Amino acid sequence: METKKKALVKQFCICCKEKGKSTNKEHIFPQWILKKTNTFSNPIRGTAGPKKIPGKHCVIPLCEECNSILGKELESPVSKIFENIESGKGFNDYEAELLVRWMWKVTGMFYWLERATVEEDYGFINIKERCLNNIEMPRDRISLAVALIENEWVEKFNQSPMGIDVIPVHSNVLAAGVFSRVAIIVYYTQFDNMIPELFTKYKLSNTPIMMNPNFRIYPKTGFNKGIEAVGKTVLISNGRLLNAHENDALEQILFGIKATKENDESIPEEYKEFVRKIESKNKR
Repeated sequence: METKKKALVKQFCICCKEKGKSTNKEHIFPQWILKKTNTFSNPIRGTAGPKKIPGKHCVIPLCEECNSILGKELESPVSKIFENIESGKGFNDYEAELLVRWMWKVTGMFYWLERATVEEDYGFINIKERCLNNIEMPRDRISLAVALIENEWVEKFNQSPMGIDVIPVHSNVLAAGVFSRVAIIVYYTQFDNMIPELFTKYKLSNTPIMMNPNFRIYPKTGFNKGIEAVGKTVLISNGRLLNAHENDALEQILFGIKATKENDESIPEEYKEFVRKIESKNKR
């Protein structure tokens, strides 16, 4: 991590973006998945980025409040969801959303480590709002692709797959990774045709309140080996799918700039201020 980026993540809590709060070190990947995949002390080889370090050292400072609430409202339930998926019990619509938001949380933290150089880089919405708030309507714009692995253990490295496989520059939607026996891709539903049938694809419901919690999605086994799953997930998430999400994100950014200049009343004033702040810094 470059010195400038190290300094950035110490200036404020990257989760809530508040300054001056007491912080502690948050494991980017929770300890339960590190120990399950034998990457707590071994280097994590499946994570995007140049350096491969043991999971126990893969940490980032967060304020104590954010660290606590992420553990309670996201990490704890997601650990049970992974257990259910691996044991063949599947997941329901509510659990699908938690998986999406968990993927956004992990990817967002790596974004701060690998991509961000100024406070505004991550975007208008911070990690806390994006990952702890319910996904706004229409929910069906977001889809989740999940595939199981028959034999996840990688003898060569004495570990199971564990890591994030894509870190977009502009998109806050696309996320992908392989964790133990589970490969996951989060993406815009409009790009569904770019996800191969190796994955079981699920589109979030627009009527979650009416969804029967007993209606469950059972991911298929799409890969024989862990290395195969990682290779394929990296290939998918860094190819056409990444380009499509980055182009979509850039279009949204340009629309926001144009709407701000035109003082479009449909755009929140807070967002306009955010855009003006970015433009002001770019002119320096």
